[in-house]
Amino acid sequence: MHLRLVIISLVLLMTVPGGVAEAKALPMPSGAVILTVQGDISKHNQGKSALLSMKMLRQFKVVNYATKSPWLSARARFTGVLLRDVLNFVGARKGSDIKAVALDDYEATIPWSDVERYDVLLAFKVNGVTLKRRDKGPLWIVYPQDEHTELEAAEVADRWVWQLETLEIK
Repeated sequence: MHLRLVIISLVLLMTVPGGVAEAKALPMPSGAVILTVQGDISKHNQGKSALLSMKMLRQFKVVNYATKSPWLSARARFTGVLLRDVLNFVGARKGSDIKAVALDDYEATIPWSDVERYDVLLAFKVNGVTLKRRDKGPLWIVYPQDEHTELEAAEVADRWVWQLETLEIK
């Protein structure tokens, strides 16, 4: 009887949210890793990091919007995934600051409030063209400036990190 109770308890733990079976491990990326998320996250696939490929990112809802950019001469259409979706996927601690680091070690801090308030995009296309390293890719953090004039501030322009490589959740 005792063994039966232990087995039933284990089965229940494995099937309820927060139980043993709740995924703390993410699948390993297939293809090249284009983004590493580390720091205060609850889901990992290599050590204490979450490595993501383009194939993994494309499994999220893909979002398109047109907006002006402080870094382009004309309004452009950006395609990508919402930063909040990626952070939710890796179990980032809400309320944290997000340090975005580019391939050239440029870094900017994105307040969690930006993620909640705005549709901050991890863009992988501009005007239908896939971003490559030489043209700000493979990922570029984009803010919907056209919809929110307060995003035209210089401090927000600094958060448009291109050639994004790492997100560190602090």
